[in-house]
Amino acid sequence: MRSLALAGGLLSFTLIVAILYTAKVVLLPLALATMLAFVLNPAVVLLQKWGFSRVPAVLSTVAFTALLAGGLIWIVSLQLSNLVDEFPRYQDNIRSKIAFLREASKGSALNRIRTKIQDLVQKQGGEGSKDGSEQGAGGEPIPTRIVSDDGLFTKVLGPLRVLSPALEWLARFVLALMLAIFMLIRREDVRNRIVSFAAKGSLTTTTKALNDAGQRISRYMVMQLIINGGFGIVIGLGLFLIGVPYALVWGLCAAVLRYIPYVGAWIAAIPPLAISFVSSSRWTDMLLVFGLFLVLELILGNVIEPLLYGQGTGVSEVALLVCAAFWAWLWGPVGLMLATPLTVCVVVAGKYVPSLAFFDKLLGDQPTLKPHTVYLQRLLARDLLEAAAVVRDYRNQNSAESVYDALFVPALILARQDRASGAMLAEDEEYVIRQTIAIVNDVTASEIKSQLHRDSSGPQAADGSRDALCVQIVGFPAHHEVEELTLHMLGQLVAPSGFHVEVCSTRTLPSEMIFKVKQEMPALVFVAAIPPGGLPQASYLCERLRESLPQLGIIVGYWGCETNLDEIIVSLRSAGATYVTTTLLGGRSHILSMLASRSPELPAVESDAFEKPVSSSE
Repeated sequence: MRSLALAGGLLSFTLIVAILYTAKVVLLPLALATMLAFVLNPAVVLLQKWGFSRVPAVLSTVAFTALLAGGLIWIVSLQLSNLVDEFPRYQDNIRSKIAFLREASKGSALNRIRTKIQDLVQKQGGEGSKDGSEQGAGGEPIPTRIVSDDGLFTKVLGPLRVLSPALEWLARFVLALMLAIFMLIRREDVRNRIVSFAAKGSLTTTTKALNDAGQRISRYMVMQLIINGGFGIVIGLGLFLIGVPYALVWGLCAAVLRYIPYVGAWIAAIPPLAISFVSSSRWTDMLLVFGLFLVLELILGNVIEPLLYGQGTGVSEVALLVCAAFWAWLWGPVGLMLATPLTVCVVVAGKYVPSLAFFDKLLGDQPTLKPHTVYLQRLLARDLLEAAAVVRDYRNQNSAESVYDALFVPALILARQDRASGAMLAEDEEYVIRQTIAIVNDVTASEIKSQLHRDSSGPQAADGSRDALCVQIVGFPAHHEVEELTLHMLGQLVAPSGFHVEVCSTRTLPSEMIFKVKQEMPALVFVAAIPPGGLPQASYLCERLRESLPQLGIIVGYWGCETNLDEIIVSLRSAGATYVTTTLLGGRSHILSMLASRSPELPAVESDAFEKPVSSSE
């Protein structure tokens, strides 16, 4: 069934791509019109707030946009025409720089290789000329007659053939502009029709999806227009100050090409660099042009864009580059410019449509794996450096003491589940436990202890009376060595408060544990159990301890329990547990709460709401 579902998905994807490619004559103007509507809608709304009705606001906005675009295109065409006319003036600069490059490359390995290739080509050409097949009887070449068809039909259609690509793009732009006008005028009607088509009984989900996509795309398009426009203006002024001819043209090209994700600015830098190479007799102009693009792109990418974009588009960087290549292959240059908003629509669809959820996972910018899963995966891959980096990154973004409950314990639970199901080998589990012990001790223990020491409000650490407050707690693992590790973590958490946890081995028998408790009489006993399993053993230990020592405080830590929690708590309390906790921090709170009355210097800490103490009679 799974293979059939995969084959059906691939077939559907192929069919959709084929439809997008073959129907691009219709879909491309529609996509362009939708993006224009998103860009122009804020201006239309602003004009409506100033008192304009919908139709005049839309027509005036579109007319201004069309005039602005037409004027810029006309200026650019004039500038390019002048550039072509003035190009012969730069021949001397070109010759001098080419001569300089040739002189600098003499003796290089690349030049020697090029010389060898030229010699080989000349030799082959000389030998081939002796065996020319198209020669007459006397050795003379046979003349070739070129027939030219200069009929009236060819003379009329010749210019049209040359202009057909430009006319085609002009027709698409006009169609997109007309569609954008009607989308803006009939905005509510278009929205209602989309909702009626896509809702299918889920009005809330469809509304959230449309709002999410609209906000992301509108924010992105408006911010891109502001940023790219400013980029083009600064580039144009900078090139003008450097002395690059036709700086206005290159500034406009930079503003347009920067819509291409990540590489557009560097593509826009090629023509100014080439013109500075041709027009200037100095090499410093090229360096200044390159420095201008480099500094400005670094400032925009690392400072301006994070501030203006805020939440972002919700698409990861790698996915955006891949999708840019896909849309460029599918729809050409316009598809490349529309790659980001089109990809945002796909990601939003994957977020709200369950059958398309894989798009959100593949293309979205949210982490697909939780930190504890990444940590375990890196350990299984024997990548200790990256596993330690996951712990370090989490510790830098969260409180140091939360690393145990949020990272180490969930990873150990996941490893136990994989081992119980047979997906993990025994040596892999042993490796995970051993390396986790090393990481806990070497990477996090000292920093967590120092942080807890600074946060401690009690005077015991300051006045040197910590030894007097050191209380012994005996920790019993229920059935697995992973529980020993969690008890050591608990010991590190409570150590700054003056407590010491003595951890027993899993090889210790229940009778030996009870004898140890009777002999040492600790302040309390902490039983740790980690699923899967461990609950029967923990219940048995609680029953035996309660029978032997009715007044003993017993805390059970059943780590990571998410299902049937109420039943487990009732079962453990019935067996004799005083408290039941599911987190290490909760266990520390219970320890402080239970022992505060015995050590008045210790602050009492409230426990979790669902973990209430019970009397021994329960």
